[in-house]
Order: sequence, then C-alpha cells, then structure tokens
Amino acid sequence: SVWLCVLFHCIVNSLSGIYIINDYVLGNIVTAIILIFSSLVFVSINVTNCADGVDGLCGSQCIIAFGTIIAIMHKYGVATNFSHMLVMLLAVLGAYMWFNSSPSSILMGDAGSRALGFLLAVSCIKLGHPILFLLIAFILVVDGGLGLVKLTRILKRPVMTGVRTPIHDHFRKNWHWSDTHVVNRFAIIQAVIAMCLIFTVVQ
Repeated sequence: SVWLCVLFHCIVNSLSGIYIINDYVLGNIVTAIILIFSSLVFVSINVTNCADGVDGLCGSQCIIAFGTIIAIMHKYGVATNFSHMLVMLLAVLGAYMWFNSSPSSILMGDAGSRALGFLLAVSCIKLGHPILFLLIAFILVVDGGLGLVKLTRILKRPVMTGVRTPIHDHFRKNWHWSDTHVVNRFAIIQAVIAMCLIFTVVQ
C-alpha cells in the first residue's frame, strides 16, 4: 500500500504541468499514465529480481543506474531533495556490495531486489523522463526482459531457441564466463551507456 501511495504521488506530480480541457480528457490521461507507470514498475521490479541471480550483479547495476539518475537530476535541478535520498542509498549499496561480491556472504533476496526495482522506476518517474529507464537500466532490461520474449514459445513460435535467459546465464553456461566476468563486463557496458546518457540527455 505504501508503494501504491508513492506511485500515485508521482503520477499527480507529473500531471501538474498538463493543461486539462475537461474531466473526460483528464480521466483518459490519468488512466493512460497509470497504465504506463504501472507497467514500468512491473518491468523494473522483475528485471532487478532476475539480475540478483549472480553475486554483485544487481547491486552493481543499481549503483550505476541510481548514480546516473542523481547526475541527471543535479544537472537540470530536478527533484534535488529526492536525489539526496538516492545518494544515501548509494552509500548503503556500496556497503552491501562489499559483502555481496563473489563469493557473497550477504544476499538481498527477492525483497531487496524488488524494492530496488520499485525505487528505480519511481526515480525515473520523478526524473520526468520515464522512457529513459530503458537506457538508465539497459543491462537490467536486456538481462531480465528477454525472458519475456521467450514466453512467445507458448504460442509454438521458435524464438531465441539457442539463448538462455536471464542473459547472464547464457554467458556463464555457453560462453563460460565466471561470475566476476559477468559483473565487471556488464558494469563496464552500463557505465559507458550512463556517461553517454548524462552528457547527451536534454531537459
């Protein structure tokens, strides 16, 4: 219920700059935004949960993602008070990663990974550019999201038959990458995307 209240608060704030013609238009806009934002939250909490299958993967990707959001928020002066909370979250994730690096001695579990996914989605909404989630969390989306594509097999359609999902399992089993290889290489890719995003995104 707390998560729904936070999501509703973000939706109301996002509507503050919209010119409303009548109640019918308002209703349609609110319905569309709720569906879009709910889908974003659903995707985010599931892709972060999928990434938690490798020690350090979810934590490292979330550190880069939240760091990117903080940088963009401060660059354009958007939700700076909210970004202060994210800075504290980075400190917590850094301490967590100290013990979660392979082989890990502490795990966040579903409760932790899904909570990070929810906060990541809300942060993108607060940023004012929810679509940037696809780039801010690109590795997470690819890693966990492609599993949804394989659901088309239910329709007897041969899709990605030679690819394991989540993608980190494909690299570990088929390419024989170690957990450290997966975490470090995925982090490098996401860091490069983050730097490009920070310097190219426009308000």
